[in-house]
Amino acid sequence: MNRLFVPEDTRIPIERGAGTSFFAPDGSRVTVGSLTRIFDRDGGLRLVDGGLVEFDPNGDPQEMHGHIVSLGVDLAPYYCP
Repeated sequence: MNRLFVPEDTRIPIERGAGTSFFAPDGSRVTVGSLTRIFDRDGGLRLVDGGLVEFDPNGDPQEMHGHIVSLGVDLAPYYCP
């Protein structure tokens, strides 16, 4: 799934990314995708985040690969004007 989010409020940055999630036979959830990119309205890059995260059946991260800065982090500074 490709996604582009352009908020009506021009103070909020634009988000672009792509990904998918699936459940493995053992019940774990796997989420994979392209980098998540958050841009200022002028085109400047505010955040790049991407990689692979495997979640256990309780929804807790089990294994991670790649550059993942947004998991469990308050992203308000990236989104709030």
